[in-house]
Amino acid sequence: MHLAILGQIYKCIIHQIRNSTLYVSYKDLKKVTADLKPIYKAPSEEASQLELDRFEET
Repeated sequence: MHLAILGQIYKCIIHQIRNSTLYVSYKDLKKVTADLKPIYKAPSEEASQLELDRFEET
């Protein structure tokens, strides 16, 4: 994969996580961010959905 594409994907993940935490209190930010990372880093849509289901359970 071309490095420029990897950079765009990485930035996209960072922005997705940042936007997902806009309404999270500061004291919970580290925990929520750690819990969101597997969702956005999942290798496939199915894996991402499994991680999202896990996140919703907690």
